[in-house]
Amino acid sequence: MLADRVSDYVNKSSAWMMANRLQLNAAKTKILWCALTRHQHQIPLGPVRIGNTTVLPVSQVRDLGSTWTWMLP
Repeated sequence: MLADRVSDYVNKSSAWMMANRLQLNAAKTKILWCALTRHQHQIPLGPVRIGNTTVLPVSQVRDLGSTWTWMLP
């Protein structure tokens, strides 16, 4: 399942960050799913587990001052 793979990837990234004296703030983590129209039926609608935090998908995220918006048809 895609959500499980993303969760596993982010958790592994978080472990790498901790090993390098960095910290992932799961409370500020957002999930923005992007897909071509023909693949939108594959986008998970439920939450993704990041560490001990449940993250719901959003339609807009902000990264280093840039705002990214994804609008589903």
